[in-house]
Amino acid sequence: DKYGVVKYQNSTFTNISTGITRNFIINTVVTGDTILCFTETGLYISIDKGEKWNLIPDAPTISFYWSIIDPPYVFIANSNTIYRSSNMGETWSIIMSGKRITEFSAGFNHRIFLAIFWDNGGGPPMYSGLQYSDDFGSTWNNSTIGTIFPNIMSVKKTVDGKIYAAFGTYLYPN
Repeated sequence: DKYGVVKYQNSTFTNISTGITRNFIINTVVTGDTILCFTETGLYISIDKGEKWNLIPDAPTISFYWSIIDPPYVFIANSNTIYRSSNMGETWSIIMSGKRITEFSAGFNHRIFLAIFWDNGGGPPMYSGLQYSDDFGSTWNNSTIGTIFPNIMSVKKTVDGKIYAAFGTYLYPN
C-alpha cells in the first residue's frame, strides 16, 4: 500500500488504516486512543487506536492544515477559518474566520493556541499576535509574546510542560 496510517511499536511499523479509503492522507493527529485522519475523500476518526475507522460524514470540506482533538472536541483549521465540533464530528461550527492563521495547536489543560499575522508589505503588520483559549475556542485572549515577537509561525508543547513559539527565525521558550 502506498498510503495509510502506521503505528510504530516493538521496532516494527504496522498499517492500522484498515477502513480508511486508500488515498492520500493529508493530516493526522493523535490524542490518547483517538486518531483523526484527513484524506482526499474526507475526515476519518478512530477512538480505539486505529482498530476501527469511521468517516465523519458532515465534516467541513476544506483542505485544512491543522487539527486538534480534545474529546469530545475536534478542531480543524485552514489558513483563515477554524471549525469546531463539540460532539466528535457530528456537527460543526465556525469559531473564527477572516484572519490569516499561521499556527493553530494544542497546549495543556484544554488550552489551544492561535497565531495570526498579516503584513501587506512595506509597513507594520495589519494585525499579528499569539492568542489562546481556555474554553475550547469560545473566547480568545491575547498573549504578551505576540506583541513582542509578532510573526509567530509555530507553537509546540513538550512532554515536560513547556510551550515553544517560533517566530521568523528565532525560537522563544515560555
